[in-house]
Amino acid sequence: MRETHLRMERQTVKLGLVKVVHDLFPDDSLKVSYSILEGVFCNLEGSVMSPREVKAVDEHLRAWVESGGDIQLMGRYGGYYRYHVGDLVVDAVYPADEDTSQVEPFTLIPFSYGFIVDFGDIDKGNGSPLIPPVHLSAAYENNQLWLDKINVETAVDVNLWIKQGRSLRLISIAEALHEKQLAEIADQILAQRRALRVLLIAGPSSSGKTSTAQRLATQLQVNGFKPVSLSLDNYYLDRSISPRDADGNHDFDTIDALNLPLLRDHLSRLVNGEIVETPVFNFERGAPDEQTVPMIVGDDQVLLIEGIHALNPAIAGHLPTAQLFKLYVSALGGLNIDL
Repeated sequence: MRETHLRMERQTVKLGLVKVVHDLFPDDSLKVSYSILEGVFCNLEGSVMSPREVKAVDEHLRAWVESGGDIQLMGRYGGYYRYHVGDLVVDAVYPADEDTSQVEPFTLIPFSYGFIVDFGDIDKGNGSPLIPPVHLSAAYENNQLWLDKINVETAVDVNLWIKQGRSLRLISIAEALHEKQLAEIADQILAQRRALRVLLIAGPSSSGKTSTAQRLATQLQVNGFKPVSLSLDNYYLDRSISPRDADGNHDFDTIDALNLPLLRDHLSRLVNGEIVETPVFNFERGAPDEQTVPMIVGDDQVLLIEGIHALNPAIAGHLPTAQLFKLYVSALGGLNIDL
């Protein structure tokens, strides 16, 4: 219930933004680009906003909210909620709260070429809004720019491709972009070839870490590398001593479930060109097999490690930074279905 109420409040703020931007910049259109942290990034289509312009939008939006706003639901039309917002007519998939007194605190933060409407990170700790990490923001922006190029900005656009029988074409374009990005990453790795020894790939469950690692390995081979894979799964502790969660169940997602001293020792020796007897974990028995697998990383090879904890400093933080290349895999980008 609370989540539904919050969504309606935030929808009210977005409707207010549409009106305020129309009043202040009648020749421009508001674009709600993507969600980030506890807010949404917005911008003017085809324009770069200055901090002064963002401040003006913030002040007018607050005045609109405090005055009670001017929102009236006209009804449902074709699956949309149609609202009168001042003299504008706005269609929305999600309903809004017509009572602006219910809107909780928000703030507008100048960011990149637009601003972030921060709904959730205000007054925590020192009272400052949380600014998103630069690399994360760049990933979102690159994704949005690519969607703009292929004219697929909302779920409606995807449905149109499907309706026109072009869904396979859209999938092929997305796959081609993924392959292009992997080729660019392989070129970055090539540029660091003299010092680089370990490639670390991390990401949440079902994010495509393994398939990405396999496809990147192919691109690395194109550049003359011979990737060698080391699975973190083989470094699990014996199940009899592995950590458990609060309910008493084995917790295989914690990094403490790995034999970190052995793993770190093996990594140090592998990057130095030594032969290492790597373990093979038997998941049926819940323990490492007695048989091991010898491994060596030659001068023309790179050690490829993927797993949810691959970027944790406890894994390879003891190695020189120049020897490491870190890659995070996640489906961060999304398509808007509404404001």
